[in-house]
Amino acid sequence: SAIVLNNHFIKAGTDLRFAKLDDLADSFSRGFYNFSSATCNSFAYATPYESFINGCVVTYQKGYGPFFLENRLNEYNFYVEDNYKAFSNLTLNIGFRYEYVAAPKENADRIQYGYGADTNNYQPRVGLAWSPGFESGFLKKVFGESGDSSIRMGYGIYHGRIFQSVFSQT
Repeated sequence: SAIVLNNHFIKAGTDLRFAKLDDLADSFSRGFYNFSSATCNSFAYATPYESFINGCVVTYQKGYGPFFLENRLNEYNFYVEDNYKAFSNLTLNIGFRYEYVAAPKENADRIQYGYGADTNNYQPRVGLAWSPGFESGFLKKVFGESGDSSIRMGYGIYHGRIFQSVFSQT
């Protein structure tokens, strides 16, 4: 949503995310054998194939736990910002964002992730955009005519979350 008032352009909005990741991650459920050039029972095999034929297993891996998961992760994000045109060539920005991330959950409680809700994501932002309008001299050559260039500055606090970064990567 946006509101325009004289020199103010105010925006507000929300970002609601309801993630459902139903995933079959059948990794090594039947086991995984590795054969290579190895020494077994004091005999050195020259090739992995020779090691395989003679039953010389170098490593064995097997996955355990549930292989089908119904992961749920909800986010509720809200923001408001005001772009204030202080002068024809200067705009000031001020904004605020809040993000609430519910605790991740497996729908049938097959697994417990050990992460709680992330509730402290307060994110202020400030900035400015200035379009210099020098009438002569070196700075006019650098920046050009009024409106040809701009100088922008900003500061904000942003949050990243570890669990969401790896939520669908495992």
